[in-house]
Amino acid sequence: MGAVLFVVYVGKDGRVKDVRILESPNQYLSEDVIKAFMQWEFTPLAGDGEPKEFNFKLRIPFHLRRVA
Repeated sequence: MGAVLFVVYVGKDGRVKDVRILESPNQYLSEDVIKAFMQWEFTPLAGDGEPKEFNFKLRIPFHLRRVA
């Protein structure tokens, strides 16, 4: 059991520009999280009628189990 904590940076176009891992128990798990998030798209955040860049933190818990 563990969790990955990361920050996702989203550009004005709603596409993920960068992902930074803040905490992770496993480097390989971190790489998979980054690859997955780089495929996501968001509705751009609007302020004063113009799209804005934004970022958010997210913690994803996980459980590893052995497959026989």
